[in-house]
Amino acid sequence: MQGLCEQTIKVLQLMEAEGIELNLLMLNVLLNAFSTAGRHLEALSVFNHIRETVRPLTFSSNLIWEIFS
Repeated sequence: MQGLCEQTIKVLQLMEAEGIELNLLMLNVLLNAFSTAGRHLEALSVFNHIRETVRPLTFSSNLIWEIFS
C-alpha cells in the first residue's frame, strides 16, 4: 500500500506542477491513499485542508471517523 500511496502523491504533485488545481475528488483520493497506508496523521492533515478550502463530502468525514475510531 505504501507504494500506491507514494504514486498517488507523485501524480498529484505533477498535476499541481502543471497548474492543475486539486479538487475535492483528487483530495479524497489522497485522503483514502493515506488512510489505507496507515498514514493517519497525513490523512488528517489532508482532511483539515479539505475542511479549510472546500466543503468536505460525507465520504471525507466518514473516512476520518473510521481512522480515529
